[in-house]
Amino acid sequence: MEIANYLFEWEKIIDIKLSLVEKKNIKKYRSLDNFGKKVVDKVLDIEYERCQHTDEETVTVTIAARSKNNDEPIKVVEIPKKDLDILDSAPESDEKL
Repeated sequence: MEIANYLFEWEKIIDIKLSLVEKKNIKKYRSLDNFGKKVVDKVLDIEYERCQHTDEETVTVTIAARSKNNDEPIKVVEIPKKDLDILDSAPESDEKL
């Protein structure tokens, strides 16, 4: 077993300290089928990527598009400034494509 630990560097993994919530999440994850694991992996990747950009400059924008009958309130959200720059350079209509 010590040879396997050395070869796979498992000794580094053993030293990881997990909270109770993390341990519960690992147990839940291990009980999922392959589809469930793929879903959790994808969500984790998306959230990880989003959090990597929290240091980026953001801007506050108002979302003008709403439901068909306009019964939803107007939303104000923060988006990365680079995304706004992309939107600013987009054509204003299909005719200008």
